[in-house]
Amino acid sequence: MSATLLSPTLTVPLRRDESGVLRIGATRIPLECVIAGYLDGDRPEQIVENFPALRLAEVYAVIGYFLENRDEVEAYLAEQERRATKTRQDHEAHHPPRVNQRAVLQERWRQQFGKDFPAKVQPC
Repeated sequence: MSATLLSPTLTVPLRRDESGVLRIGATRIPLECVIAGYLDGDRPEQIVENFPALRLAEVYAVIGYFLENRDEVEAYLAEQERRATKTRQDHEAHHPPRVNQRAVLQERWRQQFGKDFPAKVQPC
């Protein structure tokens, strides 16, 4: 008796959303989350534990795709990192980080009185 395989094919469950991010299956989980877990040494089962919306078969398919197309996926990941850095820089340029108010008040107190806040004084 011989087993006959019916033209095996595997569909990689990746889709590109409107912003260009590759997401897995019907979830909002980006490709980089699965690849980062895999590269950190997580087993596919651990990745599914971390992202319960994923199915184990999806994770195996995505890892297989990564292994077969490593250069292409790494180029995509590098581009995503570049985009994230640019977005972060643009945001910081328009919305500078808030000043640590306690540190500002502490410095003003030092300048005025030559010492730190007394222990019982707590600024807002």
